[in-house]
Amino acid sequence: LLYGDYSADWTKNETTKLGKINRTLTGGYHRLDNGKLLINTFLAETEYTYMTEEQRGRGISGPYHLKNSNVVTGSEKITLIVKDKVLNSVVISEKKLSRNIDYTVDYNTASVYFMEPIASTTPELNPIFIRVDYEVEIDGEKYLIWGNNLEYKFNNTCLLGWNYAKDNNPNDELELKSIFGKIDFNENN
Repeated sequence: LLYGDYSADWTKNETTKLGKINRTLTGGYHRLDNGKLLINTFLAETEYTYMTEEQRGRGISGPYHLKNSNVVTGSEKITLIVKDKVLNSVVISEKKLSRNIDYTVDYNTASVYFMEPIASTTPELNPIFIRVDYEVEIDGEKYLIWGNNLEYKFNNTCLLGWNYAKDNNPNDELELKSIFGKIDFNENN
C-alpha cells in the first residue's frame, strides 16, 4: 500500500494496449501479486486534466510549443514515435525520453526543447512524431479518479484480465473498461 506520488501506468503490458491508462497522480495505490493473481488499484483526488499532443519532428531541437499554456510542472511524459510512411496508423517504434537528459521544458511558455534536433523522418523516410502527455490546471473543484487492473495467470501460457478506470473530471468525465487475454503458442505447446 502506498500513499503519495505514483504512476498509474498500464501501458507496459503488451496485452493492455487498447485499455491503457498512464497518469501520474498523488493519492493511494495498492498492488497485490502472488504469482497467479495481480491486482493494481488506485484512488486520487486531483484538479488537473490529462492531455496528449502529437507534433511532427521538424529537424530542430526546439521550441516545440504545446497547445495549453498552464502545464503542470513535471507532469509531462515525452515519447518519440516512428510511424509507417504508408500507413500512418502503424507504429514502428516508440522511445520514451527523460526530462533534463533528452529534453527540457520552459513551463512559462509551454515550450519543449530537445538536447538534439528531432528529425522529421528516419533514413527509410518513415515520419517521426513527438507525443507529449501532460497535465493542465483547470478551474474548479478537485475530483476523484480511480481504477483497477486485474490479471489472472491460468498457467505459463494463458492470461486473462480486465481494466477499469473512472475519471470524474467535471469538464470531461471518462470511463474506461477493457477485457484482455493472452495465449502463448510456442513450439512446446
